[in-house]
Amino acid sequence: MPIDIPPARKIFHLFFIWLSIKRLAHCHILTTY
Repeated sequence: MPIDIPPARKIFHLFFIWLSIKRLAHCHILTTY
């Protein structure tokens, strides 16, 4: 069973979450102002 795949996937998922939050925050700032 591979042990190094789940952490990499978790990091990739966290990066995508951060990117989406950043994009959502940017859109929110653009819509509020």
